[in-house]
Amino acid sequence: MMQKCLATQIGKNVQVYIDDVVITSKKGSTLIEDLKETFDNLDKFCLKLNPTKCSFGVPAGELLGFLVSARGIEANPEKIQAIVTMRKPTKLKEIQQLTGRVAALSRFVARLGEKALPFYGLIKQGEKFQWNEEADRAFENLKRTISTPPILVAPKEKEPLLLYIAATPQVVSTALVVEREEEGKLHGVQRPVYFISEVLSPSKQRNPSNEIFSELDEINAQVPILPGSIQNTQEPPEMGQGGPTPHLGAGPGLAAPPGGEGTLVPLRGSPFAYLKVLT
Repeated sequence: MMQKCLATQIGKNVQVYIDDVVITSKKGSTLIEDLKETFDNLDKFCLKLNPTKCSFGVPAGELLGFLVSARGIEANPEKIQAIVTMRKPTKLKEIQQLTGRVAALSRFVARLGEKALPFYGLIKQGEKFQWNEEADRAFENLKRTISTPPILVAPKEKEPLLLYIAATPQVVSTALVVEREEEGKLHGVQRPVYFISEVLSPSKQRNPSNEIFSELDEINAQVPILPGSIQNTQEPPEMGQGGPTPHLGAGPGLAAPPGGEGTLVPLRGSPFAYLKVLT
């Protein structure tokens, strides 16, 4: 119902998730105008709001467990502390609790599947698991990583996006980023939009190329991939450091087939590649 009611505003000045509505005024001067447009649309569908659950003119707020402000989308500090303050698991239930907490912050961690792989291995051992040095290193590394998560940004309408892909025999990970000009920076600065990482099951490990296509399909459901060839890079530019964007062209990481349109074909070489997509 809300999707239909606010269809003309979604993506412009409104975001909706089921019955949660956020009016995102880009300027303070347009707040009243944005509110009026929203209330007019709600009135057309005879929908009413609960005043006790409404807040107006706030610079930041919590939405779906994340902190949203003009800075971007930030992880909830309480969820971060729940991981940072954890002791080393001594029971299977505690490892499952750890992986559950990590999954809640997965969109903020690049290549999370690789970082958490030792924990999944211990879960498979069941109640008789043995905590080892590999798991200990992964646990401490995860705490350091999760304690300083990046601030995610929302892509603007028609803004080009960059997609990075990292594939290993056990994990496929992707990072969706935008590149924007910022004052005082010589080159465009890349800011993360979303991270996705999936640990492959044994059947998928035998045919990892299908899983790469699956990852692309999942992202393509959100933004259509533009035709074009792929450039491989040894490492993606550091997020927020303003490194130059690699040139789009053919490369040995992932390459487009002859003609450049349609299916992406994984080749041997660097695990990193990128292509441009358009919202």
